[in-house]
Amino acid sequence: FTSTLLDKLKADNFKATFFINGNNGGCIYDNAEVVKRAFNEGHQIASHTWSHQDLATLNKDQIKYQMKKLEEALVKILGVKPIYMRPPFGSGVDKPLVMSTLGELGYKVVTWDTDTNDWQGRTTSQCLNEYRNASPPPNSHIVLNHDTIKNTATNMAPQAFKIMKSRGFKINTVGECLGVTDPAKWYIKVGAPQTRDNTWVCKDSDITGP
Repeated sequence: FTSTLLDKLKADNFKATFFINGNNGGCIYDNAEVVKRAFNEGHQIASHTWSHQDLATLNKDQIKYQMKKLEEALVKILGVKPIYMRPPFGSGVDKPLVMSTLGELGYKVVTWDTDTNDWQGRTTSQCLNEYRNASPPPNSHIVLNHDTIKNTATNMAPQAFKIMKSRGFKINTVGECLGVTDPAKWYIKVGAPQTRDNTWVCKDSDITGP
């Protein structure tokens, strides 16, 4: 469904931030072309960990695994290592171990202030009410949606764009909202993508690591 959302974003000339998993209900390598398209069209690619584990329940080595395993995939596919990450469930932001480990790895943690809860099967109208009820400009909002949900990508999000635009909001990436206008500075590392080989796979055994 992400390709449909990218079509809508392109038509409206909006940029978004995609927080990406590696092995969570699908494999990033199987969707490499979609990830490349989003990146090449100017959207921000950020980390949502390798396999969507609750970081607050992990030890330091496990947290590092979740971050580095996804880094490995993004470097292969795009040649970049992101600076920004969103913790699964928003969990761990109050845990010193989580925050210090992410900091050591060079990450800036992003959460949200407006949640459509689209993953709970809410109706389009219920989701759109979050946009209608968000405090108006000059207030800014980080809104959480899931492009892996068909209704969000194909129906709700395009309507949300119209609502926010009509209310005077500018739809931007997280980086731009933070004043970082140079896309290269959304990443710790920027290089050339790699050629697909037999390491571009996900396994059940790599979900939680060694």
